[in-house]
This record gives sequence, structure tokens and C-alpha cells, in this order.
Amino acid sequence: MEGVLLDPRREGGRTDLLLLDAAAMEGREEALFDRWFAEMGVQCKATQTRRGWTSWYKYYEDIDEEKILRALLGYGAHVSEDARTGKAPRPVFQIDDGWQTAVGDWLSIREDRFPRGLAPLSEEARQAGMESGLWLAPFAARFDSRIAREHPDWLVRDRKGRPIPAGSNWGGFYGLDPEHPGVRDYLKTVFRTVIDDWGFSFVKLDFLYAACMTGAHGFSRGELMGRAMDFLRETVGDGKILGCGVPLASAFGVVDYCRIGCDVSLDWDGSPAWRLLFRERPSTKQAIENTRGRRFLDRRAFLNDPDVWIGRTAKDVKLTRAQKELLRSENLKYGSLVFCSDDWDELPEEWRTLE
Repeated sequence: MEGVLLDPRREGGRTDLLLLDAAAMEGREEALFDRWFAEMGVQCKATQTRRGWTSWYKYYEDIDEEKILRALLGYGAHVSEDARTGKAPRPVFQIDDGWQTAVGDWLSIREDRFPRGLAPLSEEARQAGMESGLWLAPFAARFDSRIAREHPDWLVRDRKGRPIPAGSNWGGFYGLDPEHPGVRDYLKTVFRTVIDDWGFSFVKLDFLYAACMTGAHGFSRGELMGRAMDFLRETVGDGKILGCGVPLASAFGVVDYCRIGCDVSLDWDGSPAWRLLFRERPSTKQAIENTRGRRFLDRRAFLNDPDVWIGRTAKDVKLTRAQKELLRSENLKYGSLVFCSDDWDELPEEWRTLE
């Protein structure tokens, strides 16, 4: 309850807070989950199972226009006529991390990599019959980003007023305070640009937990995360949201799709050092267990994103054929947003489908 403020003396201040609301239920597993979500008033927003491509596990941050267009040429040529005409769900074509000059500076595109900007790529994806998607981390700002330098008052801070590091990615990053009016105005401009000007209708919003590093403004961390998610939903409007790096309950009934586990890795379970030092780490083995264990969230809280399956054979991929087959089959069995990340001609021929 850290951060919660009950202040009956202040106009509009809270006077009480519900700490626990419990219920005991009996029955079969599926029926109980149906009942629980109904009791909670949670309704799944999206209904259509989707397939698609994302740049991350093929290129990571090393993306440019040439690589994106090569992938689009392969996948765009195999979109069904039903998907092109809207009779079937359109596959998602999503550009991941690496397009921006710095995490946090979302209005600054890397011109050396994307000389035409992103709008032409979004349009070309739509022309190919795919839904154009873009990755952002709206509540994250790299230590050396322009946003962090120019707006230090926007950063989430501890009780002593020091900015709180939210993670070590990209050399380290801070969280942006989702309650700060400047942050909200900035993100409204960002999403208006991404959706209206650049033409993306699908956004993958990552590292969302950065919004709730500590309780503040009279709210607990959980309350801040819930308020931040409601703000994103309102700001994105009718655009599709894939939530990622978010405490799952905060995303129930708010996002269209949600990652329900860790990142897959290009090997089975990481190195012994990784397993020893990192509680949360990329792991194909752990991702499959997450996919199975959280299958009940699918179509109740949101549509599950189990992360990608890997098909290519390359030096950097240490997965065996059997491990690749297991990853792909479990994703298709339990996931409703199923991505791959390889170029089309790298996939085993029998796996080349967007249906």
C-alpha cells in the first residue's frame, strides 16, 4: 500500500480503501475462470486471432528500411485475398525497437536508417494487405535521451527526489511519471503522430511497468499502473494495443493483446550464468511454460501473445528442430497473436503460411 494517501479533510480526498475482496468457487477449471472474469466485470476487447511478423528476433535493434522492405516483400506476397479485402483478419507487420534515435524520443526517427521516415513503410504494409504495427516504450526514457535531459521533472522519483532507474536496457533508463501533465501531453502528441500522421493502427507498448516504480500522488503502484493503462487506452483510441512488460491484471480488459510471459531466446534456456544471475530472462523453455500456464487468460482478459516462434536455421539459432517444432505448436495451440520473426524464404516450406 506504499504511496496510498487517505485524506478525508481534503475535498475529493479518499476516506477508505478496499484491501481484500475474496470469493470461494468450485467447479471445472474453464467454468471457474469464466465465472471469475464475469464477477470482475472484465471483458476481452479483441476477438480475432492474428498472425504476423515482427522484426525483433531476426534483427533486434539493427533494423533499417532495406531489411524491413525485404521482409514485407516476402510476407506481403502471401497475404490471402480474404485478408486483403477484410473478409479475414489482416496479418500484422510490426517494426520493433531500433527506429528511434533514443528510447523516450519517439518523435525523432533515425534518418540514417529510415531516410523516408516511417509513414511510407506503414502505407506499403497496408497496401500489401497487412496491418502496420510499431513498437514503443511510452513510459521509458533512456538515461541520455533528450526527453530525460530536457524534462527532468517528468521522471519517476523516490522519496528523496532522486530519479529511479527502471532497468538496464539501452545502458539504463528511467520511468516517466504517468500522472505528470507534461508526460500526458507529450504522449498524446506521440500517439497522434504515430497513428494519424504515420498511419500505424497497431502499437506494441513495452516496458510499461516503468510507470509504477513506486507509489506516488496518493496512489499505490498498482493503482498507478491501472491509471496509466486507462490513459493509454483512451489515448490510442480505436488503435490496437499489444501490451508488453506490464503487470498482467492491469491490462485485463484494457489492451487488445498482451504478452503473457518472458521473451523467447535463440537457444533453449540460456547459459548457466544467465540462469544463476537473472530471475527474469529470455528463455524458450520458460516462455513455453508461461504460454501453457497462462492459457486461461486468452479470450477472457485479452488475446494472448506467447511471443514468437523461430523457424530459421542460422549460426545464431541454437534451437534444435524438435525445440522449434514444440515452440511453434504450443504458440499456435494456446496463443491468439502468433508472430514469427524470420524472413519468409528462411522459414521451413511447410511453415510458410499467414493463416
